[in-house]
Amino acid sequence: MKQNINTLEEALVLELEALYQAEAKLREGLKKMTTIIQSPKLQDILKRYLESCDHKRTKVDRVFSYLNREPRSCHTHVVDEFINELYDRLKFAQEPMVQNHVLVSELLRINRYKASAYEASLHYAETLGLETAADLLQTIVHWEKNDERELLELFFHEWSEENVLL
Repeated sequence: MKQNINTLEEALVLELEALYQAEAKLREGLKKMTTIIQSPKLQDILKRYLESCDHKRTKVDRVFSYLNREPRSCHTHVVDEFINELYDRLKFAQEPMVQNHVLVSELLRINRYKASAYEASLHYAETLGLETAADLLQTIVHWEKNDERELLELFFHEWSEENVLL
C-alpha cells in the first residue's frame, strides 16, 4: 500500500476497493471449481456463492456512489493467495469427498476473511455516521454470515454421516 490513510473515510474507501476487487477475483477464480465438484448440494452452494459476488459488488458500488467516489483498481494479494492455496490443495485431493471437504474448508477461510473486512467497513461507516452506507454493508455482512452458516451445515451435519478417507 502506497497511499497514506489520514481519515476514516479514506480507510473505508481503501477497504471497499479491496473488497470490490476481491469479489471479482473470487467469481473468476472459483468458477473453475464447479467442474470438479461431485456433490450436487455443494455445486448449488457454490453457484449461489458465485452469484452473490455480483450482488456484493453492486452493493459496494452503491456505497461508492453514496460517497461520491469511483472504485479504483487495486491489487488484492490476500485473495490471490486464498485462490492459489485452494487450487494447490485440490490438486492433491484424490477422492471426490476429500475434494469436497477441502473446497468447503477453503471457502470458509475466504468467507471469514471477507466477513471481517466487511465488518471493518461497516464499523468505519457507522463511526462516520454514514447510515445508508452502513445499511448496505450490514446487508453484505448478513449475507456473509448466512454463507458461513450454510457451509458449516454442509460440512458438519450433512457430511458427518458419510465415509471420508482419514
